[in-house]
Order: sequence, then structure tokens, then C-alpha cells
Amino acid sequence: MKVSAREKIIESAYRLFYRQGLRATQVDQVIQESEVAKRTFYKHFPSKQDVVMDALQERHQRWMQWFTDRVEALNPPGKERVLGIFDALREWFDDPEFRGCAFLNVTAEIYDAQEPERELARRHKQDMDEKVAQWLREAGVEDADLARQIGMLIDGAIIRAQCFGDADYAGAARSLCATLIRI
Repeated sequence: MKVSAREKIIESAYRLFYRQGLRATQVDQVIQESEVAKRTFYKHFPSKQDVVMDALQERHQRWMQWFTDRVEALNPPGKERVLGIFDALREWFDDPEFRGCAFLNVTAEIYDAQEPERELARRHKQDMDEKVAQWLREAGVEDADLARQIGMLIDGAIIRAQCFGDADYAGAARSLCATLIRI
């Protein structure tokens, strides 16, 4: 199956932005890694921000798919599925390529809250909260505030695992979540 130049660019940007950060990654690096001509790159992406946005949207879609599939594979519907969030996170934290949440990293790099990258980061976090709320509803718990609180536990575990290089923060967050949902 032939991969288009645009797909090669997005894939290269996806990897580089996550590994190095948005500001540290130069367009020339993306061009070199994607093995396309500079003209081809600019035909598809008139600015760096254009490729950033597409790479982040790709990250959002892949992350949400992986996260949903993994959590649902770990536990059947119910409160245990909600706790399975942290089992999936533990697996991710143990991955040698783990560099934290791409969207939290973007928030740290892009200071202006009105920038489109920050809006995409907010949307990602809202989608995460909605996924948690869905799993809570399936467990018979109707509490939007609880979904947001669990979202905070998720983000806290991610940041701590990234900062300290310790995947055990997933277990600590799992214990706190169990207390929140009264298991």
C-alpha cells in the first residue's frame, strides 16, 4: 500500500513533535525524516502550524482509539472498567517511548490560551472526560464532576510518571480512583 507524501509528513511530524516538542522540532527535520521535497511539504502545509495541527489531530485520534480499546479490553463494563483506566496508563508509562501527554506538553509550550493548539488540547481533555463519564454511566454512576475528578487523576498520574520516570504513579492514582468511586 502506497503512502502519500502528506501521510509521510504527518507521520514524521507526529513522531518528532512528541519526542522533541513543538518548538524544538524544525520544519527541515520533518522534511528530512519524511523524505519529501521542501516544495512538496509546503504544498501540503503552508506553515509549521498547519502540520502541527494535523499531527496533533492524528495524535488525538490514535490516542483515543488506543485508550478506549485498551481500557475496554482490560475489564468488562462497571466500576472495574473505570479502574482499568489506570492499568492501561501503567502500560503506557512503561513504554520506553513515553514522553507524557502530548496535549499537556503542548499546553506547556504554547502560552497563549487562544492559540489553536491549546484549543485542540482542551478538546482532547474534554473528550477524555466524556469517555470517563461514559464508563461511569455504564457502571451506573451519573456524576459529571466525578468524571472531571478522575480526569485530574489521569493527568496527575501522567505528569508524575513523566517527571519522576516512575510508572507506579498509575497504581497510586488507581487507589485514589477506587476511593472516589467507592470500591
